[in-house]
Amino acid sequence: MRFRRQHRRDHVCLVPRGLVTVEHLGTVRRQALETGAEVCWLDLGDDDKISDAVRTWADANADPISVTSPKELRRHVKRHRSRGVFIQSPYPEHYPEWFWPVAADAGLVYSGYGINISTWEEGHYGLVTYELCSAVIVESEEIRSHHIRWGADPESIHAFGSPLLYQVRRRLQESSPLAYDLMWAPHWTADWFGSRGYSRWRDYARADPGRSVLVRPHPLLPAGIADDHGPDADAYRQLVELPNVMVSSGPILDDIAASERC
Repeated sequence: MRFRRQHRRDHVCLVPRGLVTVEHLGTVRRQALETGAEVCWLDLGDDDKISDAVRTWADANADPISVTSPKELRRHVKRHRSRGVFIQSPYPEHYPEWFWPVAADAGLVYSGYGINISTWEEGHYGLVTYELCSAVIVESEEIRSHHIRWGADPESIHAFGSPLLYQVRRRLQESSPLAYDLMWAPHWTADWFGSRGYSRWRDYARADPGRSVLVRPHPLLPAGIADDHGPDADAYRQLVELPNVMVSSGPILDDIAASERC
């Protein structure tokens, strides 16, 4: 999807979830605004964390528009002649069932919020969401080829690059003071489809106390270990209690800019 300059301003809808990954939609918003497009945030009424998440992580002045039914969403998209409805998450269970067919008719767009480095190919390329999208924006031709191999329409997969990684590169061109030796983003899994998961809390709990570490946990990690008293959860708690470790509470761009390594 490409925004275009014209007399009538393009309009783009962003449909967030109450997770820190809304930062990625915030980046889409900034880049759309740079082209002269109008951008709105939509609140589907199914998650009371939406407004706080958007204002904290993506757009401090956001005032999400309440759109809580198929009829209201159709009316909104038609009134603004929206060029696309951007979703934050590709997982069907993260949005109400009524949302998907209406959004697909309106022009559903997804731009991944992470880098596909795990072996979960079905999740990366085989979700039904990708079939519903008019446009899936990916970071490279290699990733595009994987989507096509999984049956995606080649016309709907666009290797435009990652909006967030583009913003990261722009930010790193600026001079920023380094506060941390390492930014570490631990995953939430101890098990991954029967194999060892991507969490390494025990290893990092023995971090060199002479090095400052900024921990930016996966959005599912804090909730996942809240009531867990197993060895991995205990190791994570030991990690974040170390005197040389801080837990992130800010935007990912600030975290990366403040860290020597990530």
